[in-house]
This record gives sequence, C-alpha cells and structure tokens, in this order.
Amino acid sequence: MGKMYGVSLCKSCRAPLTWCETVNGKKMPLDATAFKAVQVKEGIGEVIDVHMPHWATCPGADTFRKGII
Repeated sequence: MGKMYGVSLCKSCRAPLTWCETVNGKKMPLDATAFKAVQVKEGIGEVIDVHMPHWATCPGADTFRKGII
C-alpha cells in the first residue's frame, strides 16, 4: 500500500473511514477501526493491525460501484 490519508465519514452509512492509496495510485476507503490479524511469512507469524476495505462492510456499497452512479 501507498500513503494513508485522514478520517472522513461514508456518504451512505456515515461510518468513519480512513483512506489509503493503492500501488496503482487509486484511493481506497477503509474502515477506520483496525483489527488484529496474523501475517505469516516463511512460517513466522507476526500480529499486525489491519483495516478492512469499507466496501466489504458498508450496506450501501453497491451504490458506489463504477457504472451505477
């Protein structure tokens, strides 16, 4: 992932969001609250903070998909 941006609110469900920039230069909304997950590399586990992409949890995500609005 690239840069992380500030917090805003989802226009559909009003949940707090944070934003990141993908390796392709596109901005992606993330749920603002991170959760713990285990990342395993070469058999070694490390606990990391993870932000869920907001389109996976937002009840109104379909209204923001390309080609719909």
